[in-house]
Amino acid sequence: MKRIERRDFLKGLTAAGGLGFCSGCAGFWMSGDAYSVSVLGDTHYDTAPDTHYHKAFLDLYRGTKKHPARFKEFVRNAKNWAGPSKKILAASGRCVTSDTAFALQLGDLVQGDCGDFAVHKQMLRDTVAFMKSVYPEGFRFITTCGNHDIRHGIDGHDNDAVKPYREFIREYAGVEETTYGFRQGPDLYLILDFNHGVKHMPIVKRILAENPDVRYTFVVTHGGVIPFDCWGRWFYLGWRGQDDARREMRALFARRNAIVLSGHTHHLELKEVKLPEGTITEMTMNTVQARGNGTENPAVPENVREGVENFAASTWWLDAEPGRRELAAEYKPYMTRFYHADAVGHAKLRVSDEGVWFDYYGRGSTEVTKTFRLR
Repeated sequence: MKRIERRDFLKGLTAAGGLGFCSGCAGFWMSGDAYSVSVLGDTHYDTAPDTHYHKAFLDLYRGTKKHPARFKEFVRNAKNWAGPSKKILAASGRCVTSDTAFALQLGDLVQGDCGDFAVHKQMLRDTVAFMKSVYPEGFRFITTCGNHDIRHGIDGHDNDAVKPYREFIREYAGVEETTYGFRQGPDLYLILDFNHGVKHMPIVKRILAENPDVRYTFVVTHGGVIPFDCWGRWFYLGWRGQDDARREMRALFARRNAIVLSGHTHHLELKEVKLPEGTITEMTMNTVQARGNGTENPAVPENVREGVENFAASTWWLDAEPGRRELAAEYKPYMTRFYHADAVGHAKLRVSDEGVWFDYYGRGSTEVTKTFRLR
């Protein structure tokens, strides 16, 4: 297999010397069996004025009654990145230690809604450059594809920004597809583009098959593998008509006892299911402070729901869409842990032979607010 040299792995994912690779994998870095990873949830990078990235969108829709929620999101994002989000990002940079291998961002890196492919691609480039500026020089910053990262913003072509995102990730990460994998020490990181769930199943299967001997399998996906009980079917392979594919991949991940890192919901959440095939543990992270309704997510988790009995416990949620009761019933009997809260900040994943921990730092804190043991 052709060795991927350091110069080929390009700017954003500088490697300290490749030692081995798999087909569809971006690289393999051996930095010891114990290490940490800086983690950011959704960031929705944007800036004021809204015409900076959204002029084409605004030219079409300003003055109409279309997309009022998106106009509010532009305001929310500009408010976040005028101060609060910068403080969170800076704190993440200050928490890098000698054992921190890379930074991992869990999708919805940008707001999208540019209405112009060239501008969309520039938004991605600008955002990554800004994110990397808080970390040490040459520090690897890795992102997975969220729904906003491909959101073109134009009626009938809302998700058409797949092309500029793919071009960007090829240039930045040196990979051919937006689903890919890499090895960090004895562990596998599968960067999963949940927007292309069925299409990318063969890639996922190949990467897993080529890495059977890993200590931990980390699945990094914007939309989680276990259903969110606040977002209906908008998770990996969650849409109607994909049930067979979802169950097949769920069993495959369970056989690997996968640890899933996800974003998407703007909540802090831990879910775990112990299925007949094995265990899936999923941690959901949020880095968006101001909400669209003008309120803000807290540093210390609030509105906490904890305990498996509180998963999908809302009658309103269960009855809001046909099939939700059946979906919840597929998972709830196997659920062993559930924690859900409103919170915002950054995190560090700590990985060793002894286990895996997720340290959550509220807002711009550099002291741990809450620790979750994942394994």
